[in-house]
Amino acid sequence: MRQALIRGINLRRRWWILPPAFLLVIGALVLRALTAPLSVSASVANGDLEVVRGSAIILTFNQDMDAASVRNGFRIAPAVSYGVIVRNPRTFEFKPAFQPDTQYRVQVTGAKKTTGFGDLTYSLSFHTEPAPKVAATTYNSVALTDGQQAVALRGNLALTFSQPMDAAHTPLLLDGAALDPGAVTWNPAGTVATAALTLKHSRPHTLGVPQTALNRRHDPMVADWKVSFTAMVQVPSAGSTQRIGASGAPIIIQIENSDQVTVRPQTGMQQADMVYEYISEFGIPRLSAVYWHPPSSLIGPVRSCRLITVQLETMYRGMIYCSGANDYVLGQVWKWPNVVYDYAYRLPLMYRAGDRYAPHNVIARPDQITAHTAQANLPTLS
Repeated sequence: MRQALIRGINLRRRWWILPPAFLLVIGALVLRALTAPLSVSASVANGDLEVVRGSAIILTFNQDMDAASVRNGFRIAPAVSYGVIVRNPRTFEFKPAFQPDTQYRVQVTGAKKTTGFGDLTYSLSFHTEPAPKVAATTYNSVALTDGQQAVALRGNLALTFSQPMDAAHTPLLLDGAALDPGAVTWNPAGTVATAALTLKHSRPHTLGVPQTALNRRHDPMVADWKVSFTAMVQVPSAGSTQRIGASGAPIIIQIENSDQVTVRPQTGMQQADMVYEYISEFGIPRLSAVYWHPPSSLIGPVRSCRLITVQLETMYRGMIYCSGANDYVLGQVWKWPNVVYDYAYRLPLMYRAGDRYAPHNVIARPDQITAHTAQANLPTLS
């Protein structure tokens, strides 16, 4: 009992020891906080060779930082524009506008914490990945090149990309409109897109992939990609969709093209599906217009046949309309008496216009020559 009483008295005598000890502990903690070393980690690994261009560099410190010192101490080379978001006193997000396939070095110099002593210098280097691109284009298993002519109207398109692509964010454009995603097939690797195409004949087309197309790491292309080409010419390519008669054999009509005042303007030329121009005697140009669909306007001035008319007949098997020819040409043309109509026959298929001087005034009536050609029912070219 006496010993316990003595211990209590001794403790009461030493109460003054506790406050200094407490202050020493607090001081030690404060000193530790003031002098604790700074450290930082980055969201991008030092030495990474395939950093996505859309990546942010997130710096995470082990202590609360002075935001101004972190922002002002951030450097990137080569220099690019960037934005900064301070998530909290320890986390800073830098969003640079990276270029593809480029080596970068990031350095933070003189970053200070909000309380205490010392600062931090930190650096890392990395390389951005190349941008995705179209590496090859084929149509019916043959390379499709920019400016190519006479491309088949139906075929299988295949685009090969340099990197695996995100199919949901990589549209294929034909003449500026996206192909139905359901009609585009991707290989499992995401590097080849295929689609069956049906093109419009006799016109230019453009195939493209927009710059916004993303690879599977959501890195975009650098620029829009496109290739232009022209589909196979098919005649008739304009005018009415109707054909002349059951066989569809065309009208072939001889038209003058000299520079005499009474010759021009010609009429009905704009409705022709194909026009041949050639030089006849004395350097005078002559035209042969071919119509696979029924013309609706007067055609003329109609002039004489030439040797090329014979060649056109063997090529297209149409009905020839002319106004005479020299004896040799007539002899050749009349080998096909059922496919030549000469103005000399005096049928109402043609007439002489009163507003022009002969012999530059023979005009063909479109309804008459269409009916006459249809009635002939010439065999089509096989």
